[in-house]
Amino acid sequence: MTPILEGLDGVQKMSKSLNNAIGINEPPRMYGKLMSISDQLMWSYWLLSPTFASPSRRHESEVAAGNMHPMATKKLLARTIARRFPRRSRRIAADENWAACSSKKKPPKTSKKSPSLTPT
Repeated sequence: MTPILEGLDGVQKMSKSLNNAIGINEPPRMYGKLMSISDQLMWSYWLLSPTFASPSRRHESEVAAGNMHPMATKKLLARTIARRFPRRSRRIAADENWAACSSKKKPPKTSKKSPSLTPT
């Protein structure tokens, strides 16, 4: 049996109706939402998200040993997931938008409501 992917809250299943889902057609928000998950939840996203990639055990052990910052691994996760959906130019814009918003406390640019990574 496949485990259920927790939503952004890290508790309940990912669902649009629970308002904790990540839309696949909202690139600026997708990257930011992925960056907002907890460091512990990040490993579940690596294993259960539709990226067809799994985290390198080396990454996990490097983070645990304090040799790699969790944010670097989380950025890699966000880019890997974003790569599966929108076009490259939109991924780059999403990355830049997230960086601008997080460092300057600006509101993110939004897109139209879109489908999520998982069905509700």
